[in-house]
Amino acid sequence: MGSLIPYRKREKWGFVDKSLEQIIPTEYELVDPFYEGIARVKQQSKYGFIDKENNWIIPPIYDRTFGRFTDDLLGVSIKDKWGFIDKNANETIPLKYDDVDKFQEGLATIVLDGHYGFINRKGEIVIPARYDYAESFCNGMATISIDQQNGYVNQQGEELLFSKYDRFHGFYEGLAVVRDKLKDNYGYINKAQEIIIPFKYDFAINFLDGLAVVLLNNKYGILNKEGKNVIPFKYDNIVRHSDYSFEDGLIAAELKGKYGFIDKENSVVISFKYENAGEFYQGLAPIQLQNKWGFINVKGEEVILPKYDQSISNFHNGLAVIVQHKRIGYIDQLGNEYFED
Repeated sequence: MGSLIPYRKREKWGFVDKSLEQIIPTEYELVDPFYEGIARVKQQSKYGFIDKENNWIIPPIYDRTFGRFTDDLLGVSIKDKWGFIDKNANETIPLKYDDVDKFQEGLATIVLDGHYGFINRKGEIVIPARYDYAESFCNGMATISIDQQNGYVNQQGEELLFSKYDRFHGFYEGLAVVRDKLKDNYGYINKAQEIIIPFKYDFAINFLDGLAVVLLNNKYGILNKEGKNVIPFKYDNIVRHSDYSFEDGLIAAELKGKYGFIDKENSVVISFKYENAGEFYQGLAPIQLQNKWGFINVKGEEVILPKYDQSISNFHNGLAVIVQHKRIGYIDQLGNEYFED
């Protein structure tokens, strides 16, 4: 069976193929795209998973679930308590936590009695729930906050807390952006806590592909890892909010109330004429014109005319989510619509 595409008919959802032939009836309150042969669906306000033959793989008994399995485990919730099940719907980790996050690097963040900790795939507490906040593991460490101090913990439970800094969210490409508590400005440190880029910025985010967006005197620019200003501080905004920014070498920026696209040398590639814009992914970027959303290619050509009320997502696996008449729907890269009102 080929690809199945979520399809909405008024308030009900099902699946069609690319020719719009109905494969799974529009009988669900909500559906997600198929991933690894199964899709999350909502029926009578409960979530479960079906296969491409519309058979239940995970029964619809959960109030909330993650959208997909990670390492063959899925976070699920009943009556505001979270745990994990496997692909056979076996409850492998009891539903007893206030919240959980997906497994990363073999551990999952859990919240118990308002405090954060970490469990392994067996459900064993590896790092006790003692933190005020914690993020998932990345490159062997997880961001933590305790007693108004930020820092990180490794998988052995060893902590490093920063007494002078906050707003720490991990090391990326060897550097971490942090805020000096006293000066109230941002800079970059390495794992030895040496200052690599001075604390002088009003706001900053982590590096990606050797570049980082920073704010100085209410204008945005971009630095390289040597601290050199490679994109000048002249923009009212620079769109950079995901792990695939600078896709296709173009950057969405705002100048004098209009959005356009520049390259890494600060040359204007697509003129500043849009009311809003997002980043490029899979060759297309969302743009807003006359209060409507559409998509352009890297040449600035309108591939999908601006006619939608809202753009929810970039294209992933050939599909994007939009809002039209206060309801979400899917479109493909040719502009075909998979919904009817």
